[in-house]
Amino acid sequence: MDGKPNRISLALIPVLIWATAGPCLGTASVNVPLWHWSYQHLERLVDYGLIDSAMLATRPISRIEMARLIQQVLEDPKLSALDGSLKASIKRLQEEFRCELETLASPRLPGQVDYIKPIEDPYLEVLHGDNDFDLENRAGDVFESGTNLRMGFVSRATLFERFAFSIHPEYRNPWHTDTSIELVDGYAKSQIGPIEIELGRDALWWGPGHHGSLILSNNARNLGMLKVSTPEPIQLPWPLQGLGPFKAVYFLTRLESDRDHPNARLTGLRMSIKPRPWLELGGSRTIIFGGEGVPGVGLDDYLAIFWPKNIQGYEDQRASLDATIWLTMPSQVPFRSIKTYIEWAGEDADGFSKYVPLVGLKLNDIGRLGNTDLRLEYATTHVKDFPNVFYNHGFYYSGYTYHGRVLGHHMGTDAQDMFVRIDHYLTNTLQLGLAYDWQESNLSGKSRPTSQQYGIDLLWFAPRNWQVFAGYRWQEDRSDGLTERRHILDIAVVYNF
Repeated sequence: MDGKPNRISLALIPVLIWATAGPCLGTASVNVPLWHWSYQHLERLVDYGLIDSAMLATRPISRIEMARLIQQVLEDPKLSALDGSLKASIKRLQEEFRCELETLASPRLPGQVDYIKPIEDPYLEVLHGDNDFDLENRAGDVFESGTNLRMGFVSRATLFERFAFSIHPEYRNPWHTDTSIELVDGYAKSQIGPIEIELGRDALWWGPGHHGSLILSNNARNLGMLKVSTPEPIQLPWPLQGLGPFKAVYFLTRLESDRDHPNARLTGLRMSIKPRPWLELGGSRTIIFGGEGVPGVGLDDYLAIFWPKNIQGYEDQRASLDATIWLTMPSQVPFRSIKTYIEWAGEDADGFSKYVPLVGLKLNDIGRLGNTDLRLEYATTHVKDFPNVFYNHGFYYSGYTYHGRVLGHHMGTDAQDMFVRIDHYLTNTLQLGLAYDWQESNLSGKSRPTSQQYGIDLLWFAPRNWQVFAGYRWQEDRSDGLTERRHILDIAVVYNF
């Protein structure tokens, strides 16, 4: 492409659509941040068979969509027979999304749901560790040896029902060096019928994995992007109705300047369907293209994500297919249900023939007391006879990264990871988590560094809208005969109002 300046900017297309949409606008709603406690509670209700329309392999989801799913539980005739901790989860979700539930339940006049919430979920978090340390899936945050302080809040608003805004600043202090204020995310949204347009910095998680995702996770810093999506599942027209509810997400971003080809573009497309209440299917694709030192880019290059073709011959592409299956167990089995999921992801090396898997299994309600769940998850980025191919590229040699962090699974290239976690509700307000993670790297080499992590955490929904989290991790890293051990303590307090 010649990159002539008179080409139409892709960013103008959604603006033109919005401007001419007239009254066909939906109620805009901000997203629920990926770190929010409500995802775990909602997933639990889905896995226990209380919600059959949720599509949680594409996140984040909006607050209105979260309320729609909660409403399905509230209308379930089985609600009165649920166990104590499940009832407590539903009550907690109902209170958190009370305004959105009221919006869904009653007719309203234009402007009736407009609001501004200057401060929501203010929090204070203190992390202490031996030596410098990383925590996976923390939006690119890094921590120095010793004590690290994090303070922040979310501010959100809606205007004229057409716009929604969110901003999440965070104060960071490694205690013994310079402090900083970071914008974790901040964006504006508008909805046109079933289509939502978002502009700004936000997180993306594509795939059913819990501990990681092969294509997109929040391991790296959140992306500043243009995103076009269907925030709620839509029904496809005949003859595609048999595919069930459908969701799609498209995004376009520019990567950082401090890389091999500064300001390269990253674009992605994900589509998912739910043909049966017990089956969700999805497919994702991302492309890195353009940037300094690469021929100019035109409009048709941006749109190439919608069909499998090369853009310029330089691009770095990835694609994946995933499936999630829920199975309800007969009463003789000592757990209520099983969720199993798989994601197959491929690199563009040698025509997408190099695939790697992520597989997971979740046993729900062990003992049928409504208190205990077990998850096992395994993933690898090792491709036999092709060392270090995944997340790397011969032309874009900075790889599939953003500000030095992998955009997909945190283990990086040529590695494997096994994760186990037990969640147990000690009471209706106190949750215990036990976790183990084993990771091995450089699987194509002679030296294979390993890392083992043992973790324990407590989450307490305290009276008067307080939320207290305390976690401890012991980690042992081995490489070339050397062993390094570290202890990491994480304490956080959140005020929900």
